[in-house]
Amino acid sequence: MALTGAVTTSVVRRSGARVLLVDGKRVAISKVHPEYTSFHFVDAPPTIATAFVEAVESGSEEAVYPFGQDSRLCLEKGYPSSTPVPMSFIQAGYRIAWPVGSIGYVTSM
Repeated sequence: MALTGAVTTSVVRRSGARVLLVDGKRVAISKVHPEYTSFHFVDAPPTIATAFVEAVESGSEEAVYPFGQDSRLCLEKGYPSSTPVPMSFIQAGYRIAWPVGSIGYVTSM
């Protein structure tokens, strides 16, 4: 069961969650904002969190953004990609949707 709402916000703030994962591999560092519950003015499923990309991890440029082909959660409202979208296409500062279960945290700096 995914955490949602105030519980998710609290967990993200306390844990410092900011690592985006694909198949358990770090692909990007981000600022996660679980308090943003809509994406492109549509309520996002509770299993999705909003993140702002800070940097794509070196070696992960070809990892696929999980929602590049999804009409509700794609990068540009109303324009889902016809092909998988590599993480290298996503610039720093861009707002993206990310599966809550694929967000990790930094344990040391």
